[in-house]
Amino acid sequence: MSDEEAQAAPSWDMDPVYEGGVQADPFVQAYADAQQAVADLLKQVRDLPSFDEDAGAYSAALRQIERVSQIVGALIGFANCTHAAKTSDVAARDAAQRARHLGSRLADASVAVDAALDAASDEVFEAFVTRPELADFEPALRSDRRSRSLRLARSERALSTSLFPHAVAGWTQLYQRTAGALKVHVALPGDDAPRPRSPSELRGAASHRDPAVRERVFHAVAEAWRGERDTCAMALDHITGARDALNRHRGVDELADTCAYNRVRPETLDALWSAVPELDELLRAYLERKAELLGKPVLDWWDLSAPLPQDDSEDEWLDGTFTSGIQLVEDSFRTFDPEMARFARHAVAEGWVDAAPRPSKRAGGFCARMPSVSQSRILMTWSPTLNTHFTLAHELGHAWHNHTLFEGPSPRRRVRSATAETASTFAEALLRDHLLTQAPEALRLRILENEIRSGVSYLLGVRVSYQFERGLYGMVREGPLAPDALDEAMARTQQQVFGSSMRTHGPHRWQSILHFYMATRSFYNWPYTFGYLFSTAVHAMAREQGASFVPRYRELLAQTGYAWAEDAAEHCLGVDLSQPAFWRAAMQPLEGHIRTFLDATAQAHP
Repeated sequence: MSDEEAQAAPSWDMDPVYEGGVQADPFVQAYADAQQAVADLLKQVRDLPSFDEDAGAYSAALRQIERVSQIVGALIGFANCTHAAKTSDVAARDAAQRARHLGSRLADASVAVDAALDAASDEVFEAFVTRPELADFEPALRSDRRSRSLRLARSERALSTSLFPHAVAGWTQLYQRTAGALKVHVALPGDDAPRPRSPSELRGAASHRDPAVRERVFHAVAEAWRGERDTCAMALDHITGARDALNRHRGVDELADTCAYNRVRPETLDALWSAVPELDELLRAYLERKAELLGKPVLDWWDLSAPLPQDDSEDEWLDGTFTSGIQLVEDSFRTFDPEMARFARHAVAEGWVDAAPRPSKRAGGFCARMPSVSQSRILMTWSPTLNTHFTLAHELGHAWHNHTLFEGPSPRRRVRSATAETASTFAEALLRDHLLTQAPEALRLRILENEIRSGVSYLLGVRVSYQFERGLYGMVREGPLAPDALDEAMARTQQQVFGSSMRTHGPHRWQSILHFYMATRSFYNWPYTFGYLFSTAVHAMAREQGASFVPRYRELLAQTGYAWAEDAAEHCLGVDLSQPAFWRAAMQPLEGHIRTFLDATAQAHP
């Protein structure tokens, strides 16, 4: 990407949240105020009478916890975003760590209230949640009660919450520091010699047209991670080990927490994974055809995101600049909901998007909520590829979801990972449809192939992560996780899922996939498959029903802030997520895309 194009990609403006950064007075004062608020709250909770004696005191505590949570959440989000934008910023790193620690102290305050509600009889609970002052809390409280059997007793939960920053989160912070400092020494086209780059700066290289560049970058990234194998293995061992010990103490399996947190019943997850492998044969046929188109007997791991062979003239319509990219995304949103399109333009104009490539910027992309100002912030790294156009649409979809949630009270904004991906993947589908109707014929095949690549990622790639993470729990019980064993487990899982459609694999991906190291959430993988297929089903309804579907879509997004996925789907869409038939139907559009692609390329490769 040229310097001019890089400059056209915006950096975000964080001043509306806390002006001046983490060392300036607004943030420093807000943090001091939050510290005092947390201390006062902890005292309020310590002095609570019994629940039977004064339920009103628990109502007051619950509302105060919510108020302080919004303040602390804003501090954490701001500091995390500041650090992600520049991982070498020590002040931002320390501020993020202090804010997360404050969040852990805040979690202590919830223990007494949650334990009292869990222990209450159905009759007592019903009387409590129907108190007038808790009207905004009622739906979320009812949802939370459904998973109360998984929670520890009050004293054990208090101890677990106190130990969390040291037993789990500390290892996550070590990994984040290691990943943020990682330098990949590699020469790209135009370089006289290899030079150090962050992984985020090399993100676009996965889609480079030159296979030699893709392979060189792949091996350079793998080599960079190889130097951190022991640190990553130790961090993963302690994170997984702590979770396994807690699960065994509660007598539950490793999936209990992730299902409860995501408000998805285990039978729904079973239905999802029972249906997904039914498309494996067709997905592998696509991978085999792509290998033929690239002139290879079989694909290598660095070819997964490779573009199809093309003439340079095909790029005239898609010029790759951020300016044209946001225009395409805005236009695609307008085909479904003009308000959604105006929102996308507003988000960029107000400085909510950081897309400029630069050293020390965190790899990947995310959308963070800023509840104190009812805004979002998007971090990504722009490159002149189709992939980054879809990344922009994806993250703006998240921001639109946040915007919808901000219209409701804060206790109804607790969207979970599985349904959080609904709006983002739906936004990608809108962009794909728009491009397929507007782009020249040569580009349409590339757009179709880009969508199929997403299917490969969500149905095969995510399944690798899911199965690998499940396997970690058996491995950690046998002894400390060793780097060689983790390499072997990752390569073996990739081979099982992708079969003979791949010649090489990426064993180092147990290091480079940050989701394995997230302190607060295990199995941050299957929600992407869930969200992809769920949003595909939602998109099919939107195409069929047109503008009349917009209110139902917004209601669905609103309900994701508090309802279980099955309840929201049945109420808003009239579907049953616990049946494999739903997921089979959700895969039909992808199946159609693959067959169209195979037919379109059959003449050249019969």
